[in-house]
Amino acid sequence: MPLCVDWPKVASDPVSEPYSPTTVHTLGELCLSPVGLSLVTKISPEKVVGLMMGFWFLAASLGNFFAGLIASFADRYPLYRIFTLDFILPAVGAIALAMLIRPLRSLSAKATASSVSPSRTAS
Repeated sequence: MPLCVDWPKVASDPVSEPYSPTTVHTLGELCLSPVGLSLVTKISPEKVVGLMMGFWFLAASLGNFFAGLIASFADRYPLYRIFTLDFILPAVGAIALAMLIRPLRSLSAKATASSVSPSRTAS
């Protein structure tokens, strides 16, 4: 019995494949994208909905680009620096989004109130 495990053999194992980081990341994106696009459609003005959805996809592509850029530093810098950067950037983004919760909720409530038709409220 070998003391070390061959990585390609583990990666192709049907039991461990559903738990791979790529699978988890893909499932996360599949859950996030419809919710985000729905919010973008709901709170953006009618004339620029398509443009705002384009910005959503631009933000996703920029995030993937910067993730690859940070990963390219793995051979030049120690891993603790890369993981520190990997923590700090999303933490700053989370703080910025946390500060936007109230304005987004008010925009969403206004959009919901304006989309309710009078015939629905009468019944």
